Amino acid sequence: MNLNALCRRHHLEQDAAELKLLLADTQAFLAHFSSSFPGESVQPRARAPVLQPASSPIDFKQAFATAATIQGTLRGLLEQIHAQLEQKPPLTHEEALAKIQSMWKLRKARKQLKALVGEVYASFQDPTTGQTYYYNKQTKQTQWTKPLALGKGSLPDPNAAPRKAKLATKVFASREEQELHAVAKLQAMARTHFARRHMRKLISSVYEKIWDAGTQRFYYHNTKTKEVKWEKPRWVNDEDLTTPRTRYEQLQQEAQRERRKAEKLLKAPPSQEEAARMVQRAYRRKTGFQNLLKLCRAVYERIYDPETERFYYHNTRTRETTWEKPLLLRGAQSDVFTPRTREKKLQMLKAAINGKTPRKLRVWSEEEAATRLQGLYRAKKAKEELGARLVQRFKQAIDPSSGQVYYVDLLTQEVSWDPPALLLRAHVQIETFE
Repeated sequence: MNLNALCRRHHLEQDAAELKLLLADTQAFLAHFSSSFPGESVQPRARAPVLQPASSPIDFKQAFATAATIQGTLRGLLEQIHAQLEQKPPLTHEEALAKIQSMWKLRKARKQLKALVGEVYASFQDPTTGQTYYYNKQTKQTQWTKPLALGKGSLPDPNAAPRKAKLATKVFASREEQELHAVAKLQAMARTHFARRHMRKLISSVYEKIWDAGTQRFYYHNTKTKEVKWEKPRWVNDEDLTTPRTRYEQLQQEAQRERRKAEKLLKAPPSQEEAARMVQRAYRRKTGFQNLLKLCRAVYERIYDPETERFYYHNTRTRETTWEKPLLLRGAQSDVFTPRTREKKLQMLKAAINGKTPRKLRVWSEEEAATRLQGLYRAKKAKEELGARLVQRFKQAIDPSSGQVYYVDLLTQEVSWDPPALLLRAHVQIETFE
């Protein structure tokens, strides 16, 4: 922390101390007035008080209202100062290194402690209640509560094969190469940590735990599919999941925060830099979602079942089949290909990748970036208009003999087994003949 930041923090602390003294005096005055006039209850006024002449009597009600208004103003100023004091300044290079080292040492110490506790304790399941209890091998005692040192983790399986520790054999040519390798490792660990935390947050937003009084256990309810099961969802712990009542309260609080944020944006429009960042985030989010859709469509394929006259979906990686459409592909603008179309798309993608040359990164100026964004926006609008026209022109039908989908051009009355190229580029879903 530099000298200017220290001075600013010192001034804020002095202001907070003076405001606390003023607030204490105001509260003492209000308490004395309330005790002297117990029957009087005056609400604070928003307008400024009118000064009385020296000869006129004192209006105690107006004085009480003025003091109450001052008390509210002092509380608001104190909250603002505390909020500024809680904001931490950015760390210097040395402070960041020391913080990362301390976090790494703490993580390593926790792992060693968990390993020691895992050697002392063993977990078993009670056949009558189905609950897990823990046995201390040294003291020969049992307990229902999990040892605190384990945290959110669990005891290792004694029947599992021991994992061999991988030895670091990488040799670095220079100090700079070693630092770059360390930076890449730290960034990968941070991305993994944030990805796991985001995954736990997504799973916790879908599942809720409900206590069963008969079995004295929690069961887990999926609020999307309405399914219940005794097994806890993967990647989350009981501490991450909430009960229906707590989950409802959290949703209400989140809705209120979003409403306040929207009202704040309406009252104070964003600056030019903030608006540019918002547009960039929206563009990156849409591009990432489109890439995720492409990856998902490359894995799944839909196959027609002539017996049930329905499509089922096949995961080409896990070889699993399901009647329900994948969650990411349930939008109106995304569909799953048939095996024939999917194979053709994969061949086109491989050919494009093999013939693709890496492009150099380009630094855009402000005018070029604005022109580029305007062009992308116009292209998006043109693509939406093209998609609407394609939906009116093309329709798809199912051949009852083969179960394959073919496409009909309503304008030329032509049919084709392959979807038109414009449909593939526009990523639109056309209607089916009834």
